[in-house]
Amino acid sequence: KMALRWDSSSTSAVPDHLRYLIRNAKIAASKVALLIVAEGRSGSSLLGEMVFDSRPDFMYLYEPCRQRADWEDKNGAGHLFGPDCARSAVLSVTCGLAFDEFVQLRADRNAFFQHSAKGRVIYGEQEVSMEYLMWITQCWRSHRAAKVIRMFDLNLPFEWLPPSIRVLHLVRHPREVVSSRLSLQAFRTKSFFNPTGTNPGVAAAVCSGMKAKLGEPTLLGGAPLRKEAFFLLRYDRLMSNAQPVVTQLYKWLRLGSPLP
Repeated sequence: KMALRWDSSSTSAVPDHLRYLIRNAKIAASKVALLIVAEGRSGSSLLGEMVFDSRPDFMYLYEPCRQRADWEDKNGAGHLFGPDCARSAVLSVTCGLAFDEFVQLRADRNAFFQHSAKGRVIYGEQEVSMEYLMWITQCWRSHRAAKVIRMFDLNLPFEWLPPSIRVLHLVRHPREVVSSRLSLQAFRTKSFFNPTGTNPGVAAAVCSGMKAKLGEPTLLGGAPLRKEAFFLLRYDRLMSNAQPVVTQLYKWLRLGSPLP
């Protein structure tokens, strides 16, 4: 770990570019870094886009762990599950992605461009190195949220996480999740979401995934995430009473009242 120390009475001696980085690092540390963890087809896309991507002060990332069949190709967008997915998601919302990791994320145009208002601003005709700098700058200056459906559990593979990190666990009745998955061919075929490639396999995968996420998030070694950093949200509550629920969410995140 590196620490920067200097005499505050002589900050003029700090190089301009270092002063810029320090200033923006302080801004970034004051912003929300939110992980939305859910099962596939539980309403997480609706939650992410309606409640967070709609806010101009948020940078929303849709599925930084998204699976692509051609993930090994240079244009692939990653194939991350479990701890690898958790790591990538945390780095996405803490502005910690390395350049090559950003290139992977950006390669999934559908996730980076279609589902993200600020992604559409960044994603353009310029060189990818310029897009990376734009992403870092926007990330530093925005609240960040990412939704993921490929984590095995609520374990985060870090010994320590900054106070800005929040975990929102969205849960929906398993019957509704199973019914939604069975309506889509992609979930009825053999995959991570259906290891047996059968209809009962869909139900088994949903139940095992939900069971593994019972409880509260933990860090490496089993230490619990701070209690105030975790929020359990039921999908039916969101749908039946959206305004009070969103107001409660924003209060938990210290964002003030919802936008009109």
